[in-house]
Amino acid sequence: MLNDFYVEGCLVSFPDDETDETAMKFVLQISSILEKCGSELTTWLSNSQNVLRTIPEAERSRPVELELNSGSDLCERVLGVHWSVDRDAFGFSIEENVNVTRRTAL
Repeated sequence: MLNDFYVEGCLVSFPDDETDETAMKFVLQISSILEKCGSELTTWLSNSQNVLRTIPEAERSRPVELELNSGSDLCERVLGVHWSVDRDAFGFSIEENVNVTRRTAL
């Protein structure tokens, strides 16, 4: 848990061999710990429909549709990059005709 928080968000990945149940247990555990501290996470998102069903709709993130390369994908900005929820892949969006520097790319 200590390594999963970035400013006000929490980003966790589970290996493919772990089940949705592992992620669902994590959601319950982290929610319980944060509640005891007087805090909560309110923009949950998962690429697993089973995990999402365990999270109240009011606490889920609202991913936006974003066109990346070949069509529309359900995407969310995570730590400055775009996460394709459907494909479970990260990508970048760079405007054309912009002087690209490390600052504008990041």
